[in-house]
Amino acid sequence: MLTSEKNLNIGIFLLCSTLLASILLMFSYFISKRLSTNSKYASIIEKYSPYECGFQSFGDARFRFDVHFYLVAISFVIFDLEVILLYPWASELLNLPVLSSIAGFVFIFILSLGLFYEWKKGILDWNDSWRIEELLKERGKSYKSNS
Repeated sequence: MLTSEKNLNIGIFLLCSTLLASILLMFSYFISKRLSTNSKYASIIEKYSPYECGFQSFGDARFRFDVHFYLVAISFVIFDLEVILLYPWASELLNLPVLSSIAGFVFIFILSLGLFYEWKKGILDWNDSWRIEELLKERGKSYKSNS
C-alpha cells in the first residue's frame, strides 16, 4: 500500500509541475506576441534596449577581464558545491559507519589542501603584488628592492 501511495504522490507532482510549466510557457508566448505586434517600431526599440544589465552600453563590449576574477569564481563554485555535499554528511555524522566518517574527513582534508594551495599561490589576494612578483622573478629581480 505504501508503494502505491508514493507512486500516486509522484504522479500528482509530475502532473502539477507539467501543467504549471505549460501554463507559464503559453502565457509568456501570448504576451510576447501581443507586445511585439502592438507597435510597428517594436523591433527597432528592442534592438537598442539594454541587455540584462539595465543601462545603455558604452564603448567596446569586447574588453579583456582579468583572469583573477575567473579563478576566484571557479574557486567559489567548487567550494560552495562541496559545502552543499558536506551538509548531509555532517547532519548524520553520528549515525554513519566508521568508514563513511573516515571518508568524509579525508574529503575535508583534501578540500583544506586545495584551499591552502590557493592561498599560497595568491589566488585569493586581490592586490596586484603577486603578479608583479611573478614578472620580476622571471626577470631575476626582487619585488622588495624595486619599491
